[in-house]
Amino acid sequence: MENLKNSSFQHVPFLRITLFFGLGITTASIGEEGCELLPVIGVFLLLLSLFIWLLFYLGYHWVGTMLMYTTLFIAGFYHYGMQVKHPDFQIDRPQTFVARITEEPRVSSGAVRTSLRLMAWKKESDWLPTDMPIVASFWRKNSIASLQLGDTIAFRGSVKMVEGPLNPEQFDYARYLKSKGIFYDAFVPLDAVKVLGSAEKGKRVLHTMRLSLHRKFSTFIPNSEAQQIAAAIGFGYRANLSQDVLEAFANTGTIHVLSVSGFHVSLMFLLVTMLFKPMDRIPYGRSFRFVLVLLLIWLYAAICGFEPAVLRATVMFSIFLIGYWHTRTVLSLNTLFLSMFILLVIDPFMLFDVGFQLSYLAVLGILVFYPILQAMYLPKRRNLQHLVNLCYVSVAAQLTTTSLALFYFHQFPTYFLPANLLLTFPSTAILYLGFFLMLCPVDVLNSWVGYMLEKLILYSFQLLQWIDSLPFASLQGLPSSLWALLLSYSVLLLLMLAIRRHAKAALMVAGVLFIGLLQALFWQRWQEQGFRGVKIYQMHKQIAIGLIDRGAVTLISTLDSLNHAHLRYAVHPDLKRYAALEDLQFEHLVADTTDYFISWQDTFHIQVKNMSGPTNSNADLTLVRKNVKISPTDARGLVIFDASNSQTYLDQVQVELAGGKLPYYILKDNFAYVWRWEL
Repeated sequence: MENLKNSSFQHVPFLRITLFFGLGITTASIGEEGCELLPVIGVFLLLLSLFIWLLFYLGYHWVGTMLMYTTLFIAGFYHYGMQVKHPDFQIDRPQTFVARITEEPRVSSGAVRTSLRLMAWKKESDWLPTDMPIVASFWRKNSIASLQLGDTIAFRGSVKMVEGPLNPEQFDYARYLKSKGIFYDAFVPLDAVKVLGSAEKGKRVLHTMRLSLHRKFSTFIPNSEAQQIAAAIGFGYRANLSQDVLEAFANTGTIHVLSVSGFHVSLMFLLVTMLFKPMDRIPYGRSFRFVLVLLLIWLYAAICGFEPAVLRATVMFSIFLIGYWHTRTVLSLNTLFLSMFILLVIDPFMLFDVGFQLSYLAVLGILVFYPILQAMYLPKRRNLQHLVNLCYVSVAAQLTTTSLALFYFHQFPTYFLPANLLLTFPSTAILYLGFFLMLCPVDVLNSWVGYMLEKLILYSFQLLQWIDSLPFASLQGLPSSLWALLLSYSVLLLLMLAIRRHAKAALMVAGVLFIGLLQALFWQRWQEQGFRGVKIYQMHKQIAIGLIDRGAVTLISTLDSLNHAHLRYAVHPDLKRYAALEDLQFEHLVADTTDYFISWQDTFHIQVKNMSGPTNSNADLTLVRKNVKISPTDARGLVIFDASNSQTYLDQVQVELAGGKLPYYILKDNFAYVWRWEL
């Protein structure tokens, strides 16, 4: 591994190349209005490249270098803009499309969700070509099990812009889809869908192979949870992973085990290297072995369906492998950023993928801080060295990923170190046994391997569940913001600079910034714990009302359970800031056809109106639903109209209440309403 202390960033050219290229991509993603200028930018980019070549030819290297970085920035901007697909048809209007399914369909919340690439749309009697990725949801899941990856379908529906989060701290689904280059979605009833053709031959072979592997795992591993985990670890099949499995791995900081990553590819490399090591004894055997390993790695990526996480790990490890082949340097900063640059050239949207960011930060942390930790202490006994090195790898990766994980997920796995140490050897055995099960044609052996896999997986999963059940196993609802993220990485950068250059000033500044960051986060946390107020969440046609009083939280909803998928997605991330989910009080509004009067703290009253009739004059807040008529003279306090009301009714209400004294808020298609009790 590269010695960071003795290296210089002058020897990491792809860091600077990737930095400026990535800045161009980021700038283009912020302001897409300049997309009409892309042809002009393309011509300017070509002329600028020729001018830079002339400068280098004439010996003006410094000027040429500065312009080269400018060119990389413009190239990133141009490349992103060229990949963004804008609709050439009218959105928010039912139309007929022809599309190809580009992702394994997944069953979720009573529907099947998948990614499509629109290929044509019908205008009157003519079919016009188009090329745009979208996400689609198909209703009636039991009737569309025949939809498969690669199928060509025709459907009629409305394509809409993906909406951003409408509740505090809600998962930003629009940002997630942006990392896939998708900005639009569609909700399509089944009777508007028709399958026109199956997948192309090559894709059909890979898809059939994945399905056959999944069936094989299901046959020889009877337990459903063990099946899910084995398929995810073995070949990246995560379509059927349950929420309980995901939460157990996420809360213990071991979620990376369920994604095919560099860890999986490196284990395959070690296995294949060990099997084919004798080839080194023949002429050109070492070179032939490396080529064979590369081919097997890419075959494994194909079996995994070339998922983004798989592709990322395969490209990264392929470059590392080629570097080791020529220079025997397994990992280096330059090869790390070279692999990142290649992936961004292939797909600039990867820059916004959380998995992409976390995986590269983890490897960067290992490259930077692992040698530093080793230099601080390493036991002399060889068996202890392996254990300490595993700890250092986990700590180094956590140092560079924690801030970003807090920014996105607002939780921290307290016992990540013991969880990763305890899972390292079982996950390695699970992966190798999974490889054997995939390749072995003998059913008798497969039965024994399946039995061992099931027992090992269930033991490992129970171990994770036990760790997850420990006190403070996962700190939920932690505060974070963009400024805190930038400040935390500034601290890490200063810390690295202090160690590399023995700069005491950098160490002191890092310490001051770190203390300031902790104080600001504790202050924000203290304010959240002291919050008193009411939140009316945006739940479309359902109701979710949060009553919050200094850590005591009551959630009132028409949904039947606190663990309902819609509440998990839209409400839980916010309520976790005030109380642990197990401490929440949940009240179910049994019927949706009667009025409710909710009294909170004996000083604040909420009326939910589902039926016509007089409004309670004692209500401080009235939630109006289902086009119920209200009289402005009867209501007192604020009136909120949710998404169960029709748009025609809401337009009429706004006209009637315009200029009046009755305050109101339209919740439909707008952000959740938050009322804070000012003391």
